[in-house]
Formats: sequence, C-alpha cells, structure tokens
Amino acid sequence: MVNVRRMRPATPATAAVRGKTEPAEENKEKPVIVDLNVTEGRKEYVERKLNDILESIGESYGKRMTNELMKRLEKTIREFHGEVTKILDKLETLEDERHKVPEKIVVPQTEQVLDEGELSGMSEIERRLEMKEREKQESPKTDEITEEPKRRGLFSRKK
Repeated sequence: MVNVRRMRPATPATAAVRGKTEPAEENKEKPVIVDLNVTEGRKEYVERKLNDILESIGESYGKRMTNELMKRLEKTIREFHGEVTKILDKLETLEDERHKVPEKIVVPQTEQVLDEGELSGMSEIERRLEMKEREKQESPKTDEITEEPKRRGLFSRKK
C-alpha cells in the first residue's frame, strides 16, 4: 500500500494573501491509498499520476493530443509487458534445461564395473596398477615384431 498525498504548495502570492506558509485546511486532500499488488490498483495509480502530468500538457496541446498520448502510452506498456513476460519465460526454460544437463551426462563405464567384484579388496592405487597391467597385456608386444635385415650401404664391404 502506498500513501499518496496531494497538496498544493503555497506560492508567495497565496501565502501573502493568507498570511500563512502552508495551504489552508480546506484545500488539503485526504491521502489516497493505493494497492500496488492488484492490477487495477497499479493501473489507477499510473492513471492518476499521468492525469496530474497531463493537466499541464492538456492546456498546451488540447484534448485530442492528450488522448493520443494516452493511447500510445497504454500500447507501449502492453508491448513492454509482453516482452518482459516472454523474456522471463525464456529464462525459466533455460534454467530448467541447465538443471537437466548434468542428469543427461552419462559417465562411460568400462571394465571398472566388471572388475569391482575382483578388485573390491584393493586400494585405489592397486586398482590403477592392475588396470595398467591389463592394458599392457592386451596391447601387442613390441618384442615379438620381427626385425628386417639391416641394409648395407653402397660402399660398405665385408672384410
């Protein structure tokens, strides 16, 4: 709730006539209570503020221009509200997707799952060493590769 008080400030001319620096009691308006949590309350508050501003504009430009200005302001506010709603919806969906990404990541599980039963009594270092030994056994051995005979150079002779 917002308390909005409308008071006319005392101008030097009126203060001299009245002999006071404050406006007379009869000119004071009661504070207006506005509920900004409700759409209608917000709309009323904005309309009151715009009407206060447009009073001075209306005197200069006339009723038609003031009405056109009000229409354009309402259109701008509707467009802004629509854009903000779209952006917030998009942010919400991106946030949901961001939370789902870690769930989608699948950790590749190789022989570790199968070896858990065999290696359950070993420490982490022993398991790593065992895995390295198995990899070495599976890879082809370099000793078994037959060597090609050495080539002799053009000028080399047997002695």
